[in-house]
Amino acid sequence: MVLTILHVLVDICIGIWLWLVGRYVKTDKLIRSEKRIFIPALVISIVLIGLYFVAFERAKISITSSHEGAWVFIDGKRIGPVEKGKAIVRNVKIGKHIVRLNDASGFFDDNIQEEVLVGWGTRNVEDLPLFRKKGNIYVNVYPEGEVKIRVNGVDKGTDYVLKDVEAGAYQIEALYMGKTKTKLVTFYGGERDIFIGFPGT
Repeated sequence: MVLTILHVLVDICIGIWLWLVGRYVKTDKLIRSEKRIFIPALVISIVLIGLYFVAFERAKISITSSHEGAWVFIDGKRIGPVEKGKAIVRNVKIGKHIVRLNDASGFFDDNIQEEVLVGWGTRNVEDLPLFRKKGNIYVNVYPEGEVKIRVNGVDKGTDYVLKDVEAGAYQIEALYMGKTKTKLVTFYGGERDIFIGFPGT
């Protein structure tokens, strides 16, 4: 809105100034009233043009995040990735915007967002959050009570319910009578059942 108003004012002032220049070229003189507005119209045009370009160039959002490579979204539109801990979004319209991060892995909650008010200059958004999803993994084994499990090399014994587990990749091993079975699990949060059995033993 501000840029639109500036644009209109610039057009009006430049139009007046050009009209006066045209009058001077044709008649080789200006009447007194026209002389009084010639210089002010020129000065105001220059000032407004400067303000217009300052507002246009410097209206931006600077986002810092420790989630390298995460994508930045402004008002639902994907803009670009976080690189070296920062993402700068240029030429943003002055006003309110919704900013959020998302990660292509699917391991993070992309519903965390922040409303920011952007004015002239740079609007800094620091430490924009991106939280890893969590949930439970239910390990169904046979024979139950005798099979022991290990998750990413950590012994869990006969604890077959892995609670409050962060989304990610896991190697789940079942150990029974000297035998080992392994399952590689990609967990995206929520509830997940896996089955590991030793039939016939």
